Amino acid sequence: AGRALLGATEEYDLILSLAPAPTTAAGNRVFPRESFASALAWVADRGALVVALGSHSLYRGERFRERNGAVHAALAAVAGPVTVLPGDRSLLVAPGPRAAPTADPGVLAFRLRRSGVSSPTFPPERFALLFPPADAEAARRELEETRVPPNRDGRPGAFLTGLLLWDEETKAGVARLLESRPLGVARRPPRRPPPR
Repeated sequence: AGRALLGATEEYDLILSLAPAPTTAAGNRVFPRESFASALAWVADRGALVVALGSHSLYRGERFRERNGAVHAALAAVAGPVTVLPGDRSLLVAPGPRAAPTADPGVLAFRLRRSGVSSPTFPPERFALLFPPADAEAARRELEETRVPPNRDGRPGAFLTGLLLWDEETKAGVARLLESRPLGVARRPPRRPPPR
């Protein structure tokens, strides 16, 4: 997100990052702490940086949580508290200095009514169906409790954990390679001690 704003000349009310999950090294460039810091520099006082992050409800394994937790930790490291709006693509909302993001459907409905924007296909009450408070709280807590280092340019934990996730699904042997290197991502010890 931040790299795309290198030529920006004004602040933005909303910066929306809809990049796919960090499954490649190049794709990971959208999700590190450094990129988020750069993007937040262009967010207006009452604006927000919103990052969409795959969070499919049918798969919530350890590696998946670690990948998403590394992205959340990177955003929280530069923005402070992050509001999480759950879904198959969760939205992580990092506020500008004077913004007040919320996952409360009642507050969101009130704000939509107050804005004067109306739609026959999206009544304000629909927020309660999209973001049930218990789901929003569970999604936020899950990301905060993952306890992984923030995703960084120099330490791309989200991408490397994504590789391990892919390895678990395909049995390609990437985990053995990563475990033999001092990358700090694969936590399992090597299968045997290195020769002396």
